[in-house]
Amino acid sequence: MPPAPAAASGSGRYRYAGSRSAAQGDRVACLRPRASGGHGDNPAYAEYHWHGLLQFLAGNLELFAGLVLFTVLLVTALRNSGGRADGKTSAGPPSLRCERAEGRWVRVDCGGVVLAGGRSSRMGTPKAALEWRGSTLLRRTVGIVARATGGPVVVVRASGQELPALPDAVILVEDPREGKGPLQGIAAGLAALAGQAETAFVTSTDLPFLHPAYISRVLSARNAPAGPDIALPVARGYQQPLAAAYRTGLAGLAERLVKEDRLRPAFLFAECTVERLDDAALLADPVLAALDPDLDSVLNVNTPDDYQAARRRPAPVVTVHLSSALAAGLPDGPQDVREAMAHAAPDRPATVRAATVRAAAAAVGLRFGRHVTAVLNDYQVTRDGSEPLAVGDHVSFRPAGGAGHVASRQ
Repeated sequence: MPPAPAAASGSGRYRYAGSRSAAQGDRVACLRPRASGGHGDNPAYAEYHWHGLLQFLAGNLELFAGLVLFTVLLVTALRNSGGRADGKTSAGPPSLRCERAEGRWVRVDCGGVVLAGGRSSRMGTPKAALEWRGSTLLRRTVGIVARATGGPVVVVRASGQELPALPDAVILVEDPREGKGPLQGIAAGLAALAGQAETAFVTSTDLPFLHPAYISRVLSARNAPAGPDIALPVARGYQQPLAAAYRTGLAGLAERLVKEDRLRPAFLFAECTVERLDDAALLADPVLAALDPDLDSVLNVNTPDDYQAARRRPAPVVTVHLSSALAAGLPDGPQDVREAMAHAAPDRPATVRAATVRAAAAAVGLRFGRHVTAVLNDYQVTRDGSEPLAVGDHVSFRPAGGAGHVASRQ
């Protein structure tokens, strides 16, 4: 009889690839199959292993049935609540999308490409630098894409173009040729992600209502088993090539088309496998249907009138928790909000309108400074006040250095 198996460590026959930290690896690292070998490939060992497992199950049927029932009920409850254990709808953390390769499941790295180098001729000024609720359009787009993909974000700009402030982790590349349109930017962005991501969500910078749930839905179509080269939404009656998901390996093909002056995205679609997602297909995702039912994610601003109309819309509704150390004293802010925060239980947060973390803090009378940390949707920790928020977000504010630190107050 073969020897009993040694206790496995780590992820068994799989390991995390790449050089990211463990915390990042939990969320975005790519799981790759290890090389074959060891007891797992020995038929006699496999027979012994399964025989022992069957004997155990036969002697513990009641326990096994109970575990199965508990698992089914738990999964059903989480699905019905949009993935949050507290029952609230949330876009949730960026998931590791799965793709089947050579008979095994592997995890797929995702990244983002934001095109910022357009001429903005109808707007009359570069869209990337347009003010947006205490930040800029480009900063908001980059933050939303980074959160939804969980991977690197590339910003493609025109040669010599000045950009507003962006997080240090953003990768900047320049269009190698001027005036070649969005396909040139797509090619440059996909090439910059080579070796870092297998799928990229590509967007323009002028979608002020882009929601992480929309990005997640589009990425899931691209990364499905036997998924297409491109997941192309056809939302609100129009194809959305600049709010779509692309296989990064298409960079070479896109570059060839640019060199041939075949500059429309339609030329790329003609040489790829494309899955088109209409409104119904997009909204089949219950989280997206709850958080962006009108698919405002694809509503862009091309003219000053578009921009002003977008600015007249109210800021997104978000909920705010304060730790007891912060909620103990909030002398500023609206009276009703302060009262709500003073008496709020963990399951009854205050509801405010805010487009950034800093604005959410200000709405409850808290100045977001170096002594305060924000946690978005229970998983993303940030101390960047310009971090963008979207409809349905949950923001928890805590002292940055423990209970001994006191938050700055307005």
